[in-house]
Amino acid sequence: MRAFSQFSEDTMDENSAGSEESQVQAEERRPSLLARFFKSGDLPYPRRIAYGIGHVFNDLCASMWFTYFLLFYHLVLRIDNTDAGLLVLIGQIADALTTPVVGHFCDNTSNRYGGRKTWHLIGTGMVACSLFFFWHECIYCSMQPMKYQILYFSCFIIVFQAGWATVQVSHLSLIPVLTSDKSIRVELNSIRYAFTILSNSGVFIVVLVLLSSVNKSSQITPNDQWLFSGTALGIIVVGLSFVFMFHVGTKEPSNGGHGSAASDQPTNNRLPWYRWFLNPKFYLVALIYMSSRLIVNLTQVYSPLYMIDSLKMYRSSVAIIPLVIYFSGLIATFFMKRLNEFVGRYVSVNDYYLGFPL
Repeated sequence: MRAFSQFSEDTMDENSAGSEESQVQAEERRPSLLARFFKSGDLPYPRRIAYGIGHVFNDLCASMWFTYFLLFYHLVLRIDNTDAGLLVLIGQIADALTTPVVGHFCDNTSNRYGGRKTWHLIGTGMVACSLFFFWHECIYCSMQPMKYQILYFSCFIIVFQAGWATVQVSHLSLIPVLTSDKSIRVELNSIRYAFTILSNSGVFIVVLVLLSSVNKSSQITPNDQWLFSGTALGIIVVGLSFVFMFHVGTKEPSNGGHGSAASDQPTNNRLPWYRWFLNPKFYLVALIYMSSRLIVNLTQVYSPLYMIDSLKMYRSSVAIIPLVIYFSGLIATFFMKRLNEFVGRYVSVNDYYLGFPL
């Protein structure tokens, strides 16, 4: 018995030593944190970040457009409220008409560089070439009748909105092309939205600093035109820098414009565009998105003018209040992926009906 007990102890010691040796070998074979960062699934984290910054230029422009357009045209350029509202309407109509057209061409453009990235470049050029001109008084026609000024601004606004829609559609449509992993798709959306919040916050901080430190007037006046024009120029420079990093860091699959996602949904099974109108889920998604955007846009467009014109608040409030709103949104993005994994997409969509009334 003593011999058997000794034999058992020796065997256990050998097994324990072997187990420890296996663990050491496993630890040695396990990739480092840096290696896992650069080789994480079918889309490394650097490429996820590179994708996320591809919409920064659009976000910077949208922040200026929605938040300060009416304020600028009403208080700085002294354009009639009706005419300023007409310019906004013209821009939104151009956006609405361009979006489905660009979506069609993105799906049917294929080249070595990538069809969607090609359209992204085209849209970026349109935005960069037109942005400054409607954040500055009418060149050579500031003393002309208002109808000529409206025509002048309308031309640049149409080009801008068409380019903006082109960038938005081409960038968003890259998500299912870059990966077939639903969890990574959610993360790409979260990263994209996080940069949207950061971009908007950056614009508000710059405007806040300029409004607070340069002109001591309590209200916005025509003398502040340079502030908005200079901000627009800064947005062009910074935005183009992020566009460059996006195109360098993002590789679009070249197999007919469809990447890894093609494995779970072959291209010959895609619905024709007109069949979408027979799908009830199409209208549900449209309702959810449009109602959400309606709340965001109304708040963003009319709040600054309401604070200055009606509440007579100090001029810096047009940057502080939007900054607080977007900072709250930034915090929420960090919980989106975990919430989606924890409760599932179905519950997350249903939670919309709780959040919408709030």
